[in-house]
Amino acid sequence: MKRNQTRRLILILALTILSALPMPGGAEEADKAERHESGNFMYTLQNDTATIVAYTGKGQSTVIIPEELDGHPVRAVGSGIFTNESETERYTFHAKDGSSVGIDKPKMIHPEVTAIELPAGLLSIAPDALWQTNVRDISVAPGSESFSVMDGVLFDKTGETLLHYPAGRGEDAYTVPEGARAIADYAFCMRDMGEVILPEGVESVGAYAFAYCESLRAVTLPEGLKSLGEMAFFVCGALREVVIPEGIEVLPAGVFSDCYAMRSVTLPESLRAIEGGAFFGCYALTTIHIPAGVTEIHPTALGRLSGLAEITVAEENPAYASRDGVLFDTRTNALHTFPPRKRVVAYTVPEGTAALGSGAFHGCGNLTAVSLPASVTEIGSRAFYSCANLESIALPEGITSVPHMAFGFCGKLAEVILPDSVTEIEPYAFEFCRALTAIELPEGVHTIGKRAFRQSGLVSVTLPEAVTSIGEIAFENCAGLTDAHIPPAAADIDPTAFDGCTKLTIHGAEGSAAQAYAEAKGIPFEAK
Repeated sequence: MKRNQTRRLILILALTILSALPMPGGAEEADKAERHESGNFMYTLQNDTATIVAYTGKGQSTVIIPEELDGHPVRAVGSGIFTNESETERYTFHAKDGSSVGIDKPKMIHPEVTAIELPAGLLSIAPDALWQTNVRDISVAPGSESFSVMDGVLFDKTGETLLHYPAGRGEDAYTVPEGARAIADYAFCMRDMGEVILPEGVESVGAYAFAYCESLRAVTLPEGLKSLGEMAFFVCGALREVVIPEGIEVLPAGVFSDCYAMRSVTLPESLRAIEGGAFFGCYALTTIHIPAGVTEIHPTALGRLSGLAEITVAEENPAYASRDGVLFDTRTNALHTFPPRKRVVAYTVPEGTAALGSGAFHGCGNLTAVSLPASVTEIGSRAFYSCANLESIALPEGITSVPHMAFGFCGKLAEVILPDSVTEIEPYAFEFCRALTAIELPEGVHTIGKRAFRQSGLVSVTLPEAVTSIGEIAFENCAGLTDAHIPPAAADIDPTAFDGCTKLTIHGAEGSAAQAYAEAKGIPFEAK
């Protein structure tokens, strides 16, 4: 399960964002104001207008939002009016690999409510106002200047923007009506449906518009579509194929993240950029083709594609190239992404390569050895993170640090050769490298970062004379660590640096910070 930590962190972050969505029309500020009660509603006041923040009635299948409360015109419906934040239920996402992650969501406390009528004077309704409900029909009082309804689905007044698809409709398929131009943020979020057809004329799909539609098998994106919002199809776990139409220039952050059943994606020639996490966790993708116009691919755009065996690039592309199925940035001579399912156990990075990008070999479980040429002088963060079978690595001269999470969770990594040019071991660099029993640190190393060797297999470690700082839980729970030689210059030793090292003896100078640390922690100390 540890190897899924990065994906889980992204998932948890996104779920947290969803549980605290910003409310439109100033409702977020109103929700912090003093609450008042009138009839079946709680409300707040702002500029003498009311925002409904809770429904307190019982037993009614249809809820009519009033035009006014205690003489104050109702202008907004706030977040989650049919839920109770003090009562929660666990929402759990089950991933393909058998792991799961969940978050506490406000509990549905009004399952009896199946219809809602909005007043003519209402100006805004929060994106998550009707989540965790069985509402299947929305209606609007005559004369509304803000909203319209088509077949129980809420649109703006013009009918051009679909705002809310009711959660309780229970349809397997839905066709957005002709004339629609936009799908609003969160419009279908967390809806249980199998297929959505967007008609010609729809130009934009908002952020999180279809997020968590775990049953969504198919979506038709029309020609003329100009933009997709961030996380628009996040965790659409049944979505198998997507054809992105011409006209789309940017695939934003997380747009198809964790669509773990997606087997095929077709990118348009109009595409210019693929942002962070765009296809993160799409395990079923085996190949992807980068069109000629793409000049920006974020390091995490193709992250955790554990089934990816090949990346191809249009020959005319001025920024990227495929070399034997591996993605390179030709502008910087950097290896961008090595496909995790590429069927090789040993790989030699081509001569002339100057850098390994962030996450370049992330999750490449087939690899046991990687050879780096002398031309490589830079390694990005997470470069070899979770390469579970990597056994040895030698870094070339010129590299100045072992970067953040570079070899974290490389459980079989037993041999590491560092060049004299290295001066820093960054946080998490060798965390959970359980086969790493020994490492020779270059004389110029001055910093051991947070969790750098946490739960590694080190038996003995000698820190160079230049080391001045040992970070938080840097060697925590190194169960086999018996000896740590700490130089006099190491004045900054975090109190947790060696926590859980139950067999440890610290060696250092009389009167040094190392001795003070050992005595404070009750660790045996030997002066030298």
